[in-house]
Amino acid sequence: MKKRILVIEDDTVVAMVYRRLLNAHGFEAEIAENGVRGLKCLEISLPDAVLLDLMMPKGNGLSVLQAIRAEPKWCHLPVLVMTAAAVPVMVKQAQEAGADRVFDKANVKPVAVVNLLHDLLHTTSDKRLLCVTSSGNPESVLDHWPTTPEGLTKSSA
Repeated sequence: MKKRILVIEDDTVVAMVYRRLLNAHGFEAEIAENGVRGLKCLEISLPDAVLLDLMMPKGNGLSVLQAIRAEPKWCHLPVLVMTAAAVPVMVKQAQEAGADRVFDKANVKPVAVVNLLHDLLHTTSDKRLLCVTSSGNPESVLDHWPTTPEGLTKSSA
């Protein structure tokens, strides 16, 4: 089954380049033209990873990233953040908000981004297993993972 990537990017040309490239490399890419639409797409259908532009109208990338990390259904998703203005303070903010990788669109070839996605999707990192609960505390997804055969069966309740 193809891995699904949600590309949240307001520049139509950039979004189409990534869609074509991701599809050509065995992914299924969906495009959201702004942050608000991106969050709606996440509500409708959960992707395997998110490629997120940092600077957009209607829901900037940082607020979208924070929403992804705060939502238990989404917090485990790998998120690659791209920006046209790789200002160190913005990169730091994205990293602190939970970006798995941050890169400058002008200096990183799209095919390198595809390779990053492959790596992230095939790596189990403790960082991606941490989610934020509704209380705001980090909580490992593994804390709720069934460890006994009984926990792996369907509940009769």
